[in-house]
Amino acid sequence: MYLNMNKKFKYEIFLKIMLIIGGFSIKLVSSNFTCYECDKDIDCTTLENPIKNVVCDAKKCFTISLGINKHKRGCISTLTEFETTVCTNDTPHCHICDKSNCNNKILPENRPLCYQCNDELCMDVTKLIPKYCLNYTENKCFTYFDGINMIRDCVDEKKNVYDLCKQYDIYCNICNGNNIEACNNHTMELKCLNCDSDKGNCKYPDEYPNNVDPNNCLITEVESKSCMPKIVNNSLKLCYTYIDRNNYVKRGCYSDLDIKNINGQLTTCQKNKCNNNCIKDISCIQCDSEVNNDCGRITSDIDPEWKKNCPDSYNSVCHRCEDTNGRTIRGCGKSLMSNCNYCFDNYCMAKPTYRKCYKCDEKDLNCVNGGSYNDLEIGECYNTKSCFVGITKDGFTRRNCLPKDEDWKKEYLEYKICNDSNLCNIHVIPTDRTLCFQCNSKNDPWCKEPKINEDMAKPCNIYKTNEQCYLYADKDENMIRGCQSDDSNTNENRKGCNNPNNNCIKCKGSRCNLTPFKRTSLKCMKCDETDIKCSTGFDKNEALECELTPYYSNQTCFIHIDGNRVNRGCTLDSNNKKFNCEDKNNKKCQVCIGDGCNYDKINRQKCIRCRSDATPICAKEDISELEPELCKDEIRGDNVGCYTEKFNGIVFRACVSELTENEINECKKSKSCNICQGSGCNNKKAPNSASNLYFSSFLLFITIGFISRII
Repeated sequence: MYLNMNKKFKYEIFLKIMLIIGGFSIKLVSSNFTCYECDKDIDCTTLENPIKNVVCDAKKCFTISLGINKHKRGCISTLTEFETTVCTNDTPHCHICDKSNCNNKILPENRPLCYQCNDELCMDVTKLIPKYCLNYTENKCFTYFDGINMIRDCVDEKKNVYDLCKQYDIYCNICNGNNIEACNNHTMELKCLNCDSDKGNCKYPDEYPNNVDPNNCLITEVESKSCMPKIVNNSLKLCYTYIDRNNYVKRGCYSDLDIKNINGQLTTCQKNKCNNNCIKDISCIQCDSEVNNDCGRITSDIDPEWKKNCPDSYNSVCHRCEDTNGRTIRGCGKSLMSNCNYCFDNYCMAKPTYRKCYKCDEKDLNCVNGGSYNDLEIGECYNTKSCFVGITKDGFTRRNCLPKDEDWKKEYLEYKICNDSNLCNIHVIPTDRTLCFQCNSKNDPWCKEPKINEDMAKPCNIYKTNEQCYLYADKDENMIRGCQSDDSNTNENRKGCNNPNNNCIKCKGSRCNLTPFKRTSLKCMKCDETDIKCSTGFDKNEALECELTPYYSNQTCFIHIDGNRVNRGCTLDSNNKKFNCEDKNNKKCQVCIGDGCNYDKINRQKCIRCRSDATPICAKEDISELEPELCKDEIRGDNVGCYTEKFNGIVFRACVSELTENEINECKKSKSCNICQGSGCNNKKAPNSASNLYFSSFLLFITIGFISRII
């Protein structure tokens, strides 16, 4: 009985606890109302990226649009007074909702959804994800293609969409956007008619000219080909139609055209299948100067009797031909004569083609370079078939059509006549004239290091047989190069070379003024007073390169001696200025010129030289009465120093320079042999004679060597 009551009691308690927990949970859930919260950033407008959400006790969320791309989202309790007024009025710019995270609406509701891209993926819309427009002035999207790049985006004031479309209307499509799907999903498949006279109706349809208006005649029943536009001289070209002098017609993609082989009438266009106009029949002027002399001199007044229809086989081409005797014949189609010009319009004049030559003189500074800069004037020669280039007696270059008067040659030192092609007077004469670098590093940074651009050397504007080049650096360290023959009165660069403070250098020979502004001109021994070798000298091949210095600097090597302290190096190196070896009156410096010239020893090595079996004091601890002696051999590099050796009770003291390289290495390994550095340094107590067999042969060798040297 007691147990049953106990169970019932526990069960009632359990139910009460569960109700409490349940109520608490319901309260937690009911209070966990959240809203998206953001303020006027890009993600807040389009919700492209996740934004934070916050608990909202007011249980209402809002989205408000304060401008095209200025949105605010959050709990309604955070609205300002102004924003509350906006949301109270019936407006499409505010949305209030009462569900958790319900403020995910895009405002205004008609904000367009467009594809937005400008990269290689832009061609294929299946790989793109549309986005809501951030900035837009109209509810429109566009697709634009300039022949190379494709752009899809929203229409707004920052993009000159309408200007682009006026220029290339076939490659620009503007569509009305909406907030459901992007409308700018157009593909750009551009085509041109692709045919020639050998493939059917490439000139005009079969029914032409019957039942066809010549002014509205279009070809439709021919093949077309997908084409890529091409931009030429800032003009976009897609399709072409070409008629040669044989009345042969060809149509196709401009990008496939070999422009070098064009010898007829070429028309281009930039719209889809735009090369579809029929080739019209034309009439030609038909006359012969042997019958009427005016035939060769027609300008604008044409005898009506000469305007005649052409036979069917010559309906697209007119010609003007001239024989070697000056006879002129005009007519239809291709002529059998060799010297002909052709044209492709009704009663066209077919003017003769004149020789083209470069035309310039000393007023044009590029005249000396010929056509290499493509900015010289080009002229037509009406009385000659030849061009010339010449050097006047003043040294100036002139280019022009060949004069008829033979007296012109008197003005020139040298000239060259050519007639093999248009613009043939491109040559630089004489061919061996001096080339100088002509630049100012203020405008041309390469001017400081001209080896990088050796091809930039140009002929001097005035030809002189004894020409020189120059270079100098101004006070701002700008490097200036030019020709000595330049007029210093008019050429500011040349003027500077007369200033003695500019360190102007003159030289003879093409490209001789290529010295860089800074260079390494010398190698020197480099060491400081902490290195014992600095006192005793080096081998010349141990010299190191000096720092880069301006070309006009006089770099030298130095040895600086201050008491027992010795330093060596390059005079102008930044870390050596403290020694002031540039001062010729500095008696602590020895200066020289030449790679490794500062290699020599400063003082001879001195060492105690004795052996205890001949001089007993040699074995004592105090050997102060023994004076160090100069080492006989040259001291340099690794043979610097003195040594003390004890072997079989005999102490040897001498110079390391008296040992072979092998002996030096053995001494360094031995406990009974010490090497020291410094003058007379081997005056200390001799090492203990740990007489081991390993060194016996070595010491015997030293002993024999020492005796032989004493003897």
